[in-house]
This record gives sequence, structure tokens and C-alpha cells, in this order.
Amino acid sequence: MVDTDSDQRKAIELTEEYLSQENITLFEAAIFSNHKLVRIDILEKRGRNINLIEVKSKSYDSTDEEDIKKKLDKELNDYIEDVAYQYYVLSEKYPEFDINPYLFLPDKAKRTKIEALK
Repeated sequence: MVDTDSDQRKAIELTEEYLSQENITLFEAAIFSNHKLVRIDILEKRGRNINLIEVKSKSYDSTDEEDIKKKLDKELNDYIEDVAYQYYVLSEKYPEFDINPYLFLPDKAKRTKIEALK
């Protein structure tokens, strides 16, 4: 966790320091490039590959087409723009990496296979 309270400069410095490692997973990574700052929910670096993972708390029901249209049609474009902007800033800062962006939304119709977790 890149936790520095409100000190964005310290968060940027810590993120850069952590990213010098070969393999690392960061939560709330701070990336700054050309006067643009993003905070990435989950940044997973494995060698020259980076997974940029944006997690949204907004859920939907994949079995209910009306729910999908009502909830996601309005917000999905905003979510995609958010991930795209993070991808843009991250690839601008680290063009030498292969970056894979992901957007995670909880699906209320799915159940976990992990026992005792609901």
C-alpha cells in the first residue's frame, strides 16, 4: 500500500522506488508524468509487464439486462475513460513496459467458491 496520507510527492517517490523491483504489487500507486497524476487501485508489475487494475464498488447483475442497461450504460463510459486515462499516464511515464488495463465490477449474480465468504 502506497500510504503517505496526503503527501502526493512522497507517494510518487515511493511508487517509483517500488517499481525498480522486478516483481511487485502496489495498492494506490501514484504515477506522475507531464503534469498529470493518477492513483492506480492495483498495479501489478512482473518483469516488463504491468497489470493496471481499476476496481469499482458499483455492482451489477449480469442476469438482469435492465439492471445492466440502467446502471452501466450511464457509468460504464466514465469507468472506461478513467482506466484509459490511467493507462495513458502510465504508458507515458513507462513506455518500456507492456501494460494491460483491467476494469473490475462486482457481479451480484455470481457467487464465490471460497467457503464462508459471501
